[in-house]
Amino acid sequence: MKYSSPGPALLAAGLLFCTLFAPFGAYADNKKDELSAKQNQAQQAYNEAQQELEELQNQQSETQSQIEDIAQVAQVVEQVTRRLEERMGLKLVPAPAVLGRVC
Repeated sequence: MKYSSPGPALLAAGLLFCTLFAPFGAYADNKKDELSAKQNQAQQAYNEAQQELEELQNQQSETQSQIEDIAQVAQVVEQVTRRLEERMGLKLVPAPAVLGRVC
């Protein structure tokens, strides 16, 4: 009886497997690096957009505060105008109407 060892067949199968599938490991590593780079770019773009959004929100808040301040000043001017009209018995003309007549 002749004894046959499975060693050479397994070795050949292993070499074939490594030869066929080794490039897939390099491809996977390459793809992983590419996706990591894209993820980093996307994260950076997101962070920049988030910072810009915060700046715009700060500007909006500041503008809203200025509008509220102007509205308060307008109310004070209106109250002062009414009091002057009552005390002097005159009807004061709003500034835009005066400017319209001059120009």
